[in-house]
Amino acid sequence: MCKDGVYSRMNTVVLSHGMHSDLSTWDSFGEQLAESGRDTWQIEMYGD
Repeated sequence: MCKDGVYSRMNTVVLSHGMHSDLSTWDSFGEQLAESGRDTWQIEMYGD
């Protein structure tokens, strides 16, 4: 079910980095989650 771009799937994981790191911080862990069947998203959170 999708409503306004929000999915109600319990196996979705969104990973974002902290202030002193970048997206590659989650590469290994994100890959493990995806291989275990999770819908894994890695996002950048930089602003101007």
